[in-house]
Amino acid sequence: SRPRHADTPSKMDIHDETPICGLIPIKHMEKKPEISLISVQAKVEIVHFCTRIVLNQKFTNHGKETLEVKYVFPLESDAAVCGFEAKIAGKTIKGVVQGRAEAKKNIRQRRCKQAGSCPPGKRKHRN
Repeated sequence: SRPRHADTPSKMDIHDETPICGLIPIKHMEKKPEISLISVQAKVEIVHFCTRIVLNQKFTNHGKETLEVKYVFPLESDAAVCGFEAKIAGKTIKGVVQGRAEAKKNIRQRRCKQAGSCPPGKRKHRN
């Protein structure tokens, strides 16, 4: 996958090329969803050798269907995330920051609960 640049169009088409960041639909859909990044605001604080960045991004779904999406944002290997909050249709969702392995384990467990019980060490869904 090639890196995206600032001049790359903001509409993401999962059927042409999977986007590497932003809102990415989780489930395959017959009709391609159109999600656009419509605004970005960044507040940057630099103190000594540390930087804190608060990023606000606003996306819109141009389709009529509600989408199940994941949010992906590339970070340097030594970067840390200290919080995540999303406002969707007037509802605020606060994320829980976890390491990748712990997050994947929790997602598997949640999916097993939704689909029925999973025996220890077994998975019903693949990530």
